Amino acid sequence: MTGYKSKTCAELIKEYNQGELPMGDILKFRGVDGLDVCNGVLFEKYIIGRVEPSMKDNGSKVMFFRKNGDNDYLLHDTAPTFDLQDPFITRIKDELVLGGVKIYPIRTRRNDRMSRKRKYKRLGYETIFYKGNNIEKLELVGEGVDGMKDIRLVELPDENAIGVFTRPERKVKEDGNTKYIKEIGFTKINSLDEFNKQNIKAAKPIIKFAEDEFGGVNEAYLLEDGEIGVLGHIAYVERGRYSTDKKHYYAKTFRFNPKTYQISDLKIIATRDNFPEGQTKELPGRNPDHLKDVIFPTGIRKSREGTTILYAGLSDKEMGKADIPYPF
Repeated sequence: MTGYKSKTCAELIKEYNQGELPMGDILKFRGVDGLDVCNGVLFEKYIIGRVEPSMKDNGSKVMFFRKNGDNDYLLHDTAPTFDLQDPFITRIKDELVLGGVKIYPIRTRRNDRMSRKRKYKRLGYETIFYKGNNIEKLELVGEGVDGMKDIRLVELPDENAIGVFTRPERKVKEDGNTKYIKEIGFTKINSLDEFNKQNIKAAKPIIKFAEDEFGGVNEAYLLEDGEIGVLGHIAYVERGRYSTDKKHYYAKTFRFNPKTYQISDLKIIATRDNFPEGQTKELPGRNPDHLKDVIFPTGIRKSREGTTILYAGLSDKEMGKADIPYPF
């Protein structure tokens, strides 16, 4: 099984008519002065946000914010915090499962003319999962594979199974050249006790991205017909010299059949241009626009008025919401 070959970002954007969507809104977060809040996921009356200092993409914490008015959220300072990035949350067999990306330093050695045997530090990451009956009492479930983000769980109707979406990367050689193939994978487990590295690595590829493009699953929903509605992102990096790279991220959805492993209706549903101009996280030594065209979708919810609302992180700096047509 080689997986569904995704259209390129350029092809999907060409099919997408963003002019049909109304302009979204920027959300406000209070109680964390001087810190950025982005990439948060909606949970009941909370947004669980990624909170971190400006000019940094590490040192992040996951914090809970309570709704405080229209587009306004206040820090829930008695809720637990986690040393993670990009949180997500779901219910599996009546338990809450909360996760995020843990960043950690990797020490290694360089051996070149400029710096022989000088130790330097780079960052690694893995996805961490917790479970519990409520947000106050969560215990560690397990850890994903090193270097893999965007692992997501969804409860399936058949035999109480749990679906696991993964984001593997394969190294292949073609015509003497080494290429890295980015994919989305899927597997099934019977319980959270089976959530381990071995089962994650055994996931079958269901989407293969075009060369130099990548993406992942951000949230998954069991639909009435037994298929899974998947909200995710698709992206590429506009390459230049180190200081001029620009990332381009788009919100996408598709339907997935967990019995046949078939993909259908993959499309872009929103871009950064569907939200008002806002702030962009700037990183030392990077192009100030490095993250400007980044949208990181985190959830879709129905409103009381019957509309569908997309929540998303914007430019690694802020959060927004926008009305969209129901995508599934």
